[in-house]
Amino acid sequence: MGDINFWKILRVLTTNTCNYQCSFCHNEGQEKPSDKRINLKFDDYKIIIDSLENSPLKEVHFSGGEPFMNPETLKMILYTNDTTDFELGCATNTTFLSEETIKQLANTRIKLNIQFPAIKDTEFANITKSGDLSKVLGKIELLKKHNVEFGLNHVLQSDSSKSIENIIDFVTNNGLSIKLLPDLNNINNVNLKNSIFPLLDSIAIKKIDKGTGALKWWISGSNNTEVAIMYIDSPCFYSDIITCKRFSEVRLLPSLNLQTCIKKNELIEFDFEIIENNKSLIVDKFQVSWNSFTSC
Repeated sequence: MGDINFWKILRVLTTNTCNYQCSFCHNEGQEKPSDKRINLKFDDYKIIIDSLENSPLKEVHFSGGEPFMNPETLKMILYTNDTTDFELGCATNTTFLSEETIKQLANTRIKLNIQFPAIKDTEFANITKSGDLSKVLGKIELLKKHNVEFGLNHVLQSDSSKSIENIIDFVTNNGLSIKLLPDLNNINNVNLKNSIFPLLDSIAIKKIDKGTGALKWWISGSNNTEVAIMYIDSPCFYSDIITCKRFSEVRLLPSLNLQTCIKKNELIEFDFEIIENNKSLIVDKFQVSWNSFTSC
């Protein structure tokens, strides 16, 4: 595992709820949303992120649920951008992104990962139960207009070559980068790479293997652009603790617990009555969670 001895990525789950109802959603390891919405509070987040400023942490990614259902998520993003050097990312379905919010995000270094379950209107509506593909495409145009960096996230529901080719055609024709994700709830999707890798290898300009389960290809797009296509060969399928620790991501739940594995319910709790008077205990909690993460 090299010299990695601390988490590189903090995934901040700012809420447990989402307006989409995608059947394949793992909700970032949280229990399926109930009637009780739990939102992470900015003041609690501020204490944690301030304490981690000088730690080995490299990236902060916001997620949920749909993170912008928490009205304080934007405030968390802006604060982290202004007070740290962490690389920033955020997964969103764009429903709650107003143009004013997009303008504020344009003044940060964040990259958005847009949930994009289908490339056809009817299929998109059927999967999400409430989503509208035309509205998402409209938000994408606004992101382009204001120069906000973004890419698409697509959970693969079919291993048919035609389905995968359709997705690739869509992103190359529109000059959009995409991350292809297998459905973690379907163990058979471990074999998706047998369909995807030969296809991408045959048309790619270049390719890299990050050694974290993530492989990336660059393909010629429209107007002399290069489109990046990433596939996550999830270590969850193999219970591969070495690759998982190399990826090095821990989740902060809105309930103020740390979760080391998306497939486990083992949580490490923060005691804020103690921590507020001794912020070094926060780093200690993260270190304990890293040291105890020894199996999948």
